[in-house]
Amino acid sequence: MAISETDLLNLLDVIRARLPARWKLEREQIEPHLGRGMRPDATAVLTDPQGMSAAIIIEVKSQPVEAHKVPYIAAQLRRYDQCVPLLLCPFLGKAARTRLLEYEVNYIDSVGNSRLAIEKPAIFIETTGTDKNPYREAGKPLRSLKGAGAGRAIRALCDFIPPYGVRELAKCSDAAVSAISRVADLLERDGLVQRSSGRIIDVDWCGVLRRWSQDYVLFVSGKYTSYLEPRGLSNLLSKLQNLQEKWALTGSLALNQRVSVSPARLGLVYVPNVRTTAKNLQLVETETGANVILLEPFDPVVFSRLWDWEMPQRNAAATQVAVDLMVSPGRGPAEAEALLEWMGKNVSVWRRKCI
Repeated sequence: MAISETDLLNLLDVIRARLPARWKLEREQIEPHLGRGMRPDATAVLTDPQGMSAAIIIEVKSQPVEAHKVPYIAAQLRRYDQCVPLLLCPFLGKAARTRLLEYEVNYIDSVGNSRLAIEKPAIFIETTGTDKNPYREAGKPLRSLKGAGAGRAIRALCDFIPPYGVRELAKCSDAAVSAISRVADLLERDGLVQRSSGRIIDVDWCGVLRRWSQDYVLFVSGKYTSYLEPRGLSNLLSKLQNLQEKWALTGSLALNQRVSVSPARLGLVYVPNVRTTAKNLQLVETETGANVILLEPFDPVVFSRLWDWEMPQRNAAATQVAVDLMVSPGRGPAEAEALLEWMGKNVSVWRRKCI
């Protein structure tokens, strides 16, 4: 759905309503230093009570702006010397607003998201509306990374080092071509994946994991149970070595001295069947005082590309552990940040080539 330029220019009232007393924001024709054939969509002047003013160059987009378009918009606005850049559009998602902040472009959308930061005259105004796009066309899928197919595709994009084609990555990872293609399209719109000549050439793996965590659910009802291992987590690890079925550690227990965190108090273990594994490990089911949680995975990919720092301990992949910690309660998010920092410094240790 498009919104007229006139209606979008009326969004300047959002800023006017929040200006201090005797400040003015007026639509005015100004003559910034322009390149040949270049004209802004609109201009305005912000003036403080002492008469100091700032020229504002306005870019108007009639459609919602996605994150991957921000660099081009910013480049257009930066062509105007000594002017404050401002984008007006119907909707800006969280990823687009984050990218605009990186490029120091101010913005106002029609759903309540706005930001204006100017040094001279000094002023800062910011409002937050909604992160959901009310202008999405009917019949089009929601922008979501929920589900097993999306999770497997994300793991592939993050676990393997680009460049690669979609079919090439699907062959390396056993993820569906269609799932990788759809997820890559979504992430490209969010500015987290870059393509060239049809091939994926760059993946912001940290940004992708953070984006996944917005839709990801670790503890699914009916898919996990809490237990007590009376002799502690060290005894749990000993028992796991003799387990015949698949298993993989995640959460705090999957970290070791390479990531500086406090000793784990809770063991999270992926297993194919919670009840069968609990019986084989002789765990005691409990609702209070648990030190073990057995989880059935959203997809068998949690058992793929294990992160074996200390054999025979089987840790889920670093990417899987990271997203699990992000959505875990307590100190999980802080431990996720420590892990992401380590991953950023040791990419060659956990990421692999697609061969």
